[in-house]
Amino acid sequence: MSEDRIVTGLEGTDGAQPDGLQLPALIENSKKNGVEVKEVVGDMAYVSNDNLTECEKQEVTLYAKTNTAAAAAARSSTANLSAKRRSRTASSTSASTPSATVRR
Repeated sequence: MSEDRIVTGLEGTDGAQPDGLQLPALIENSKKNGVEVKEVVGDMAYVSNDNLTECEKQEVTLYAKTNTAAAAAARSSTANLSAKRRSRTASSTSASTPSATVRR
């Protein structure tokens, strides 16, 4: 969605396919069309580890509604990983943790 709230990417699928799988292609198509993608707004189907990783890699913020239990689990997981990272020595390397902004 652009600043003017115009949809900048569209991928048609049949009802049997989960639409969240289309996110990387939607981001890429928007960029090919000259749109600087900074944020993506989607529904619960867009919240997955793969999509969160892709958004982080592309420096895109994903805004997606999710259920309360899933949001709590994500916050808990992120907090636990942050605590583990703080306990590591400065010389160790760690993998990046996917994150998303969740709006209720």
